[in-house]
Amino acid sequence: MPVPNTFGTATAAIPLSQLDANFATPITIGNTAVQLGNTVTTLNNMTLANVTISSGEVTIGNVSVAGNVTLTGGTANAVAYLNGSKVLTTGTALAFNGSKLGIGVSSFDVPLQVQAITGGLAMRFNGRASPNDSYSDIGFYNSANTTQAAGIGAATSGLFLATTLATPITFSINSAEAGRFDSSGNLQVGTTSNPVYGSTTAKLNILKGSGQYVINSTVSATSAEGQIAFRNPNGIVGEIVTTGTATSYGVGTSDYRAKESVTNYTGGLNAITSLRPVSFTWKASQEQDVGFIAHEIQAVIPSTVHGEKDAVDEDGKPKMQTIFPAPPQMIANLVAAIQEQQALITTLTARITALESA
Repeated sequence: MPVPNTFGTATAAIPLSQLDANFATPITIGNTAVQLGNTVTTLNNMTLANVTISSGEVTIGNVSVAGNVTLTGGTANAVAYLNGSKVLTTGTALAFNGSKLGIGVSSFDVPLQVQAITGGLAMRFNGRASPNDSYSDIGFYNSANTTQAAGIGAATSGLFLATTLATPITFSINSAEAGRFDSSGNLQVGTTSNPVYGSTTAKLNILKGSGQYVINSTVSATSAEGQIAFRNPNGIVGEIVTTGTATSYGVGTSDYRAKESVTNYTGGLNAITSLRPVSFTWKASQEQDVGFIAHEIQAVIPSTVHGEKDAVDEDGKPKMQTIFPAPPQMIANLVAAIQEQQALITTLTARITALESA
């Protein structure tokens, strides 16, 4: 079978005998003169169809592809990358199906799914130097992708969760809100508001349903342990202390170092006799009880009662007065009254004894 040796637009056959031993004579292919020797020649304006390169190395630069490129090898939906030898490679560690990305997982149904490796992490973020919202390691934006609403990050001081807007941070269980930090930093559990206590808004509000609130201590069951402490700029001013069998409420410090101008107190008997013990019925439960009326005690021993008589909140609801349980001021008056009574008893006993001896 004869071998064709006509190239490009040549009108006559070129005998191979006319080519020198090194194929140095130029031959026109398409619009390009090509030397078939050891010379690299650029081919322009050529259309190749059904071309197979079975071996060797092909270098392609600045390629523009108008149609589809199909690779017969590799993994479906896998993201192609250059491996350590700079060879285009696909695998199962990184997959993209056009709208969703999976890392370490080949089957995924959310926009981004990351699977942790055995004994390792799913993701790692190197934290910033300071807990600033502008430097969050993970940022959450609004639906318009214009404003960051919240961020999570790590700093030298630990992990921080922050909002960049005046919005709460909420915690939900089974799609129902269980608690939140509101825009003022107040914490609510089981509710979405904080009551006003005195003249300020409470920082913590827990709405209890059924069940109990339990504070567990890991110290010895026989030793005293402070469970809750109340502190102001002057230090601890009250605490709740448990022992092996009881709970005590410390309503203030009695340390001498916190007091000055200390003198003996008299007038306890007059204060105690000015109080009016009453019996009454609670409106809420209709239970019978005995006690005092808060504003009446306040008129005699002011520091034993919290709140003002007939005060109401912004909604017109009563702001109830409270009496402190066994406050030091009440105990001091009781002790002083007993001492004064004892002094009177001693004086009267001496008089009776003197009369009987006369």
